[in-house]
Amino acid sequence: MCLDKTQSAGENSTHRELESAGIEIVIKKTGVLEHNKFCVIDNKRVIVGSWNFSESAQKQDNSVIDTSECNESVKRFKDAFDRIYHRDK
Repeated sequence: MCLDKTQSAGENSTHRELESAGIEIVIKKTGVLEHNKFCVIDNKRVIVGSWNFSESAQKQDNSVIDTSECNESVKRFKDAFDRIYHRDK
């Protein structure tokens, strides 16, 4: 998971919980916000939408999430994630 420095420092960030579950977390070194909100799961499914991965979003969620198992969508989001991951690591 790639996160921006500002949001990951917030008290409602869930990244510590995800990290303790074994998910690799990369936090950008700059304070520039990372506005991408998508998740590729096991290279088979994509979750994308405006929902923030935070505790506060879970409590007051008014956002949209869409999931897809379309192979082409999964590939495009995986490629985008790889670019972000290698850029920020």
